[in-house]
Amino acid sequence: MLKFHRDDKIPAGTRIPAQAAVSEVNRTCRTLNVRANTTEWTTASNLFIFFTYDSIDSQIEKARSTILGVLVRSMPKTIFMKAVKWSRIVIRDFPTERWVAPTDEEMESQETLYADAYSSFAKVTRDEIATAIHQSHPILTDAIFMEEPDWTSRDGPSNEDKTANVSFTVPDPDESLFKTLVRNPLIYFGVPCHLTRWTEKINLIQCNHCWKYGDK
Repeated sequence: MLKFHRDDKIPAGTRIPAQAAVSEVNRTCRTLNVRANTTEWTTASNLFIFFTYDSIDSQIEKARSTILGVLVRSMPKTIFMKAVKWSRIVIRDFPTERWVAPTDEEMESQETLYADAYSSFAKVTRDEIATAIHQSHPILTDAIFMEEPDWTSRDGPSNEDKTANVSFTVPDPDESLFKTLVRNPLIYFGVPCHLTRWTEKINLIQCNHCWKYGDK
């Protein structure tokens, strides 16, 4: 799978077609005994490459740099990784603001009241969310996000919201990562937060007419 960095996500209208991607991979990797069958773009705008049954993992690994050079020449942050089972995790009540420490100049300024100096807050950015998650637990320090950490609401939290939910997706073949993270709350910007598994919401459509036994 080619996992694109958030800044390098390719718009749907400019993505390389499946047949073209397969043709390029097979053309450049023919001497490495690696052959692609097809490709598929995911909803997270990453690219799955499906190889033939006789393509050996070690040979695919050798073809890594070649495949990246062919499909994403100018995107150094793109990761080529073997697709594995993953866990999508939700952090409940993640703080939307972080406390900003006053500078020495502000503390010494006679114009800055003591109370005001310690009540400065800034909105938490997406990059700060990712950094905080990496630093919140040793198991996440070097974790690769298959889906970058982000607010679960498409539009993000409103200005009035002090907390909101955040989700991220990581490779987790045996679910050990998920089981470890949900044991205890993790601290984000001074706030303890609980982690849970992502569950899809089902839209239930109510019927206007209920069929009863014997209705025709």
